[in-house]
Amino acid sequence: MSAQTSEAAVKFPYVQPLPTGWRYRRRILPTALAKAIGHTEWKSAIYKTEGEANAASAQLAPLHDAVVRRWKAGEVFELAELLALRNDAQATAIADMMANAFNAWAEAGAKGHMELLPKDRAALAAIDSGRPLTMPLSAAYARDAKEYGGSRDEKYVKFAVDKFIAWVGDRDFFELKRADVELWIKKAKAFGWAPGTVKRRSVALQGIHSRLLIAFDLPASSVWRKLDYGVAAGGAADDRLPLNAEHLKALDAYLPKAKPRTRHALTLMKLTGIGPKELIGLRVRDFVFDHAIPHVIVRPHDDRRLKTATRSRSVPLIGEALKAAKAAVKAAPGEFVFVKEVKTNSAQSLSALGNEVIRAAGIPKSPRLTCYSLRHGIAEAMQQANVRENLRKYVLGHSQKGVTAKYGASAPMLAELASELTRAHGFLGRVDDSIYEPGELMPKKGGLRARV
Repeated sequence: MSAQTSEAAVKFPYVQPLPTGWRYRRRILPTALAKAIGHTEWKSAIYKTEGEANAASAQLAPLHDAVVRRWKAGEVFELAELLALRNDAQATAIADMMANAFNAWAEAGAKGHMELLPKDRAALAAIDSGRPLTMPLSAAYARDAKEYGGSRDEKYVKFAVDKFIAWVGDRDFFELKRADVELWIKKAKAFGWAPGTVKRRSVALQGIHSRLLIAFDLPASSVWRKLDYGVAAGGAADDRLPLNAEHLKALDAYLPKAKPRTRHALTLMKLTGIGPKELIGLRVRDFVFDHAIPHVIVRPHDDRRLKTATRSRSVPLIGEALKAAKAAVKAAPGEFVFVKEVKTNSAQSLSALGNEVIRAAGIPKSPRLTCYSLRHGIAEAMQQANVRENLRKYVLGHSQKGVTAKYGASAPMLAELASELTRAHGFLGRVDDSIYEPGELMPKKGGLRARV
């Protein structure tokens, strides 16, 4: 150790390097003193430079030495003195509580002994750390919405919060228990929510909880791990079934009653295979109408990433898809066609609206029959029409192992795609009824539909 290093270590023994800077930290306190004042160490604010932390150490270390000496002598501290010991002096209430606790300890010392209750020590430690003693969900949500509300669809997050408070209570989110979360899931299922809805609302609550723990540097919580939502892990999109001819007939009959934006989105999903997460990122300039083959370009940008690189593609707009695209672009609320702005759960919101339309059309309620089924429908129709595998994969944005040619928006490619998609549209709904459960088939007038 060099003389310079040794001198620094002796002169500034309590300076601690951190990833974000430097601070003064005094960890060694007599156990009884720590109990009395409600915390086990002294810490200053974080400084950008070591020199600033050294200055704090030079100021605070002698004061803390004096505290220990006076404590051993049984002296009582004044409020102002305790405030001076905190370089970041958070609030008078903090020091007041610490002073009262220490004075009670010191005064009781002459009579014998006095032990602070564990919960009192925990309360003092909580205040000393700069966080509230409790954080009910209502307060945690208000804090979270203020900081993150601008980047998400707040309606669905607030709905989850309101339901949790109504069903479980305004629980302290610092002390959230596994039993609270399990009760929430049980109540949500009993209320009639689909498994996917339960999971989405739970993830919103989990986000509030996790961000709260991070903000106050608290241990990670495991209360949300391995919960039984009733859906397959990894996203149940692969479990979706295509809609058959009767499902599509009912949907087409109802679509004119749906809100225009939702109607256009479902029409494009049905005829192009573009998914909800891709739709919400489509901008006005992604629709190319002044071309021999009108088409839409699905591509990543700053506001929306794609699931994989192969999801970048150009899909022809044919017949009703072209009409829907033009109407949607004409009514676009801004740069984006289907949303005012892209938020974290915009795709979920669009899916929810699409599912409401599908249910309103009379299609049986099933986690396997959703608006995402429309993407499966065009995939099935292309297979029924014997469209080449590489073209099918291109339309859906699937990886093409073994295909060396990269397909772009060239005219010959678009012309072939347009021809093949037109053929495939004639096969939409051609699905064997045997893939459905009895409750997933459309009922016949006058009674339940018998399986063919």
